[in-house]
Amino acid sequence: MNPSPASPRPDEMERFSPRLLPVEELRDLSRLSSARSLGHILLDWMLILAAAWAAWQIHHSAAYVLAIAFIGGRQHGLLIMMHEAAHHRLFENRRLNDWVGELITWPFPFIRMRQYRRHHIPHHRHLNTMTDPDWVRKQNADWEFPRSWFGMLSLVVQDLVGIGAIKYFAGRKKVETLALPQPLNNDPDERLMVVGRTLFFLLALAAVTATNLWLPVFLFWLIPLFTWLQLANRLRGIAEHFAIEGREEVYAETRTTIPSLFDRIFRAPKNFGYHFEHHLYPSVPFFRLRELHRRLMAIPEFRARIHLTQGYWGVVRECVAASRTGGLAT
Repeated sequence: MNPSPASPRPDEMERFSPRLLPVEELRDLSRLSSARSLGHILLDWMLILAAAWAAWQIHHSAAYVLAIAFIGGRQHGLLIMMHEAAHHRLFENRRLNDWVGELITWPFPFIRMRQYRRHHIPHHRHLNTMTDPDWVRKQNADWEFPRSWFGMLSLVVQDLVGIGAIKYFAGRKKVETLALPQPLNNDPDERLMVVGRTLFFLLALAAVTATNLWLPVFLFWLIPLFTWLQLANRLRGIAEHFAIEGREEVYAETRTTIPSLFDRIFRAPKNFGYHFEHHLYPSVPFFRLRELHRRLMAIPEFRARIHLTQGYWGVVRECVAASRTGGLAT
């Protein structure tokens, strides 16, 4: 029997345990909302366009820097919605879910939802092992923690000047053998998606050229994409699976980060800081993760053992504090 769309997917629940919530409660938390999914996607695009228009009208360097950070945060939000599609969490209709997930990625060079899914499901199955593509990609000096303040600053600088983006795309090639086998060869939608993506790029290039909008596209889409978005991804990646001390078994695999208002606007939107909860119950959509966290915190075992950090600045301080005290990252 196939699991219902609101049920946890077995291929995402093989390794991460324990199970703390009753099945009926989990099923309730796993209910999807097509309206919320579509609303979040449309709102992010409206905010991106509004921020770009405002910064263009104000025509001041401070407004532009603020717009880069804000737009990068909204780009991050769109990619989190792609992540939701990879988990089949946008729409109950699987075909609609995959099409919208792919459409989200069309303005992002070198990213496809279905390709991302092939790497992301093994990340859930084999978390923080050498068969986890995300973990393997990060086995290099840039992801060694703890580190000094200077070491943390060097990561920030390389992301803000675009070096981090280059390293990210280069690193993806190294983990192809760990991805799930490509199951799309006989899928008629796959060919349509590839054709649609190609046509989108061609039409977008023609439209931008015809309307002479290359400068705004460069300033308000590509610059945030290759700078601030990379920094936001870096901080999220550190928070999720690095520099976690003093926990045992599954509680040492990832932390939950309670985002500040600044984090929610510029770095970590859509409740994605509740990452332990996401790995524990990947069937729960993004808009219910905060409620999931609240219910889990009422369980003494969970409350006593989870690694909980206040804000992403708190994560950075933990990385540096551990280096000063001789602590070891896990």
